[in-house]
Amino acid sequence: MTTGKFELSPELDQRLRDSVSNQDDFLDSVGFVLALLNFNVIAPNPLFSVGVGGHDVLPIFTAESDWDTFMANASELPENVNWLAVPFTVVFNAVLQTPIDSIGFNIKTSQNQETGNLYYFDKDKMREFIDIHAKLVNDLMSDENQSADRLDKIYLVPVYIGSPSYGEIFRLFPTLASHNYNDKEVIPIFDNVQSFARWYRYPDFGEAFKKNKGQIRGMRLKELIHPSLGENQFGNAVGVVINPMEIGADNQEDFILTWDALKDIK
Repeated sequence: MTTGKFELSPELDQRLRDSVSNQDDFLDSVGFVLALLNFNVIAPNPLFSVGVGGHDVLPIFTAESDWDTFMANASELPENVNWLAVPFTVVFNAVLQTPIDSIGFNIKTSQNQETGNLYYFDKDKMREFIDIHAKLVNDLMSDENQSADRLDKIYLVPVYIGSPSYGEIFRLFPTLASHNYNDKEVIPIFDNVQSFARWYRYPDFGEAFKKNKGQIRGMRLKELIHPSLGENQFGNAVGVVINPMEIGADNQEDFILTWDALKDIK
């Protein structure tokens, strides 16, 4: 924790900076959300808003130095406002009950805009952003899911999603070559964040995936094979491989599930 006037963690400020600078990066988004759910921000009590671009914005801060800058340059702030270090979740739940429509992290003066941790969120979009990422990680890493049979687990599944103007959503999947199946293709899936991160951060895999606007979804094998909405297209893939970055050439069969092995999943 910091040792200034407010009890803050530098991790939240760093996670915010990472997310701002890499807005299409799934892991940076997850890291930011988890930090939001676990650390304090500096927020006013009672809540108030400032006008920014036609929006009513609640100013909150992840670093005391940014709060100092704001206070030194702000004008016409409400009277009798106390600034406190409080859990972000407390502030966010409170702002949802007000007419304030946006949250501004580390609002600056016009002379100090580009410091890497300034960001504005529409509060409803932020609620959706938090819910999606938190639910995905919580579902994946729950005790129930971690102890489930591998046929019943929720997995992180990299996917490309398309929606032709004339029809249903369709999904395509990145693949890897399997030496045990004459270099035929398998679809990578992951049962923990650490294994997924190794694939996602590997330049030959994750960079191409992000460049092509890939997305991450939580799926059971049942939903992968029999989607409730749209169509999943597997191309030439012969099945899936669980945590491919954790295995070697001599034990791939322990981690590969072919479509034939999954044919009875309903």
